[in-house]
Amino acid sequence: MTNIQSVARLLNLGPKSAEKLAQIGYTTTDQIMAADAVDLYLSLRQVFAEQVNLIMLWAIRGAQLDIDWRLLPEEMKADLRQQVEERQ
Repeated sequence: MTNIQSVARLLNLGPKSAEKLAQIGYTTTDQIMAADAVDLYLSLRQVFAEQVNLIMLWAIRGAQLDIDWRLLPEEMKADLRQQVEERQ
């Protein structure tokens, strides 16, 4: 199994997300797990602009926590949203 295939097997992330992540240098599950979710999301936004929305941020954070992004608590989503606004 390639690294991209391993990334694609993370909860919430599929082949298209894994490919986008690889294009910005995140090719292993360890890199994704160690990354700051907001920084990773903002890097994706710089490269892919409108192709990436907040669901990707929640998907990344959910993958890091092994939780379906739809089950992330609303207060966690709000905190992530605020961090994005502060860092843009």
